[in-house]
Amino acid sequence: MSQSFDTVGWFAREPTILVQVGTVLLQSSIGATAEPSCIVVPEDCFSTLCSPSDNISQILIKTVEKLFGGHLITQKKLGDYILHEVPSLGNFMIKRSGNQASKTIPPLQALSSAMLPLLSGRNHCNVSIVNLLAQSIDGHFLNSPGLLDYGVLALPTVPEPPPKLGLEASKLADYRAKAFRLLSIAGMSRFCQINIPLGFHENLPVSVSLLARNGADHFLLKFSQVLYGALREEAEKAWKGH
Repeated sequence: MSQSFDTVGWFAREPTILVQVGTVLLQSSIGATAEPSCIVVPEDCFSTLCSPSDNISQILIKTVEKLFGGHLITQKKLGDYILHEVPSLGNFMIKRSGNQASKTIPPLQALSSAMLPLLSGRNHCNVSIVNLLAQSIDGHFLNSPGLLDYGVLALPTVPEPPPKLGLEASKLADYRAKAFRLLSIAGMSRFCQINIPLGFHENLPVSVSLLARNGADHFLLKFSQVLYGALREEAEKAWKGH
């Protein structure tokens, strides 16, 4: 993996432990707040890249409304926003049609395509070009006033239920490509990211990912700690009887 994507990550069963480890690894957390300035919920990602029956976006929205108020929630199409803010991504877009097009978000696909040369480092000329693109994304991607402060971008953690054993190669490759598109958002924007498990639905683990601007690690940890219990309770209510 490219050095520009080296990062520190850790797992914990309890949010308090996650925060404690983060405080040690990231050092001072003085002045960090747990109050978000806005929460962006991109419905195109949740409707296209995860199982509709999980109701992840609605679970998150209801939880935020209870804890912080609905005025903080912004719903937009992330694909359209990315393409508007970083039009140079159009060079990486692949035109699709019909049913195939309805299951993809082209700008996210372009984002992951742009990230691949950075990871492989094979073609130094292309890597230099894409590095400039990454800097552009870092400077403009989700460059709204809310996210520059203590804003949060919510995303599905995985694109759909995990692949089953013996799945044919083409479908497995498609799943991996979708998962990489989600990963590329944090990778190319240099946002920090935390994944919160919501519980089990239809015998499968479900979670939601929250991203914040580069440098807002302590805020994201504290915000997730506040959100965790209420989020799981809301998920349990939403899935009860399903």
